[in-house]
Amino acid sequence: MTASSHEKPRFEWPDVARGVCMVLVVLWHSASWVLDEVYASPPAPWVQFGLWVTPLRMPLFFYISGYFCATLLSRPLRTSRRRTWGIFYLYVIWTFIFLSRLYLPMARSEGPAPTFGQMLTALILPTSFWYLWCLPVYFVVTHFIHSKLGEKGKWLIVPLLVLAAVAPLVRPYSIQILVQPMDAVKAPPMLANFVWFYAGAYTRPVWDRVMQGASWTKCIVATGVYAGIWVAASFWTFTDEFAWQLVPLSVLALYIAAQVLALVPTGARIPQMLRRIGQDTLPVYIFHIFLISIISAGSKYLGLISFFRNDLPNLSWIIPPVMTACLIPAALGIAWLIRKSPVAFLLAAPAWLTSPDWPKRRRSATLEAES
Repeated sequence: MTASSHEKPRFEWPDVARGVCMVLVVLWHSASWVLDEVYASPPAPWVQFGLWVTPLRMPLFFYISGYFCATLLSRPLRTSRRRTWGIFYLYVIWTFIFLSRLYLPMARSEGPAPTFGQMLTALILPTSFWYLWCLPVYFVVTHFIHSKLGEKGKWLIVPLLVLAAVAPLVRPYSIQILVQPMDAVKAPPMLANFVWFYAGAYTRPVWDRVMQGASWTKCIVATGVYAGIWVAASFWTFTDEFAWQLVPLSVLALYIAAQVLALVPTGARIPQMLRRIGQDTLPVYIFHIFLISIISAGSKYLGLISFFRNDLPNLSWIIPPVMTACLIPAALGIAWLIRKSPVAFLLAAPAWLTSPDWPKRRRSATLEAES
């Protein structure tokens, strides 16, 4: 194996993979908006496609995050505050900004404005930007388990797979914590995805071996099995975005992803475009949701929804990919402007918060100021 082949799975594939996941996330949210607010029928084929890749979309995202946290588990937790307090800071900031729109009567469909208790609950529990909430929590829990069990902690992957399978059962209870106009607490996906982060931290050598032994034959066979499970699972009803069928499908999807990421030349144009997105997923994840909300409000205000329904009913299949192609560069552009402005702190936690010496350094600074 050449030096470049050693570097590819280590340095290039993660950004390409994250770019793929982000495109799938934006495409899914765009298709969901078209289905919920524009056309009564699904925007074929994008909703069905979104269901097909559900076992890959977030599991791969979290697996990569866990994969790169593996080397940090043996270090003191305070040395990883950028991954804990730093990310939770971003979650609180953007959740507050996003939900603050609900204090405007035109921004909520019905009901009163959020109470202080509802807003506080949304900032403490996983709601709108639940992915950002999960990352620091997953890391802290995994770090704690590793500190107690070491490598023996890998056996917890089995019960965590069971937890992922039964996660939909908590949905009837979690949706009662916050009601309209607030976003629901995302307890099912939070519980269902922990296993993929945890597995990424504990099975990093396995992933590397799969990539090193990748072949198109293995990829095609695994894809055939994946399709077969989908056919078999079609005899049951998916009651949620996550269901027991998705657990074996996600395992297969990760295996297929490892094969493809090892085999596809990352120097080609499309992989490089995906890599650029994967290098800066945070603003895409945050801002595409804001932009879809603006598109929704603007479409209603201008009467475009009835126009599409009555005059352009055949565009349901093209709107989601067009939205995706526009939302991603727009989100990256907004991030560029923010980082060049005085409000750059909106996309990066302050240094004192992520410093290994915090809060000692914070107290020292306060004492110096007082003296």
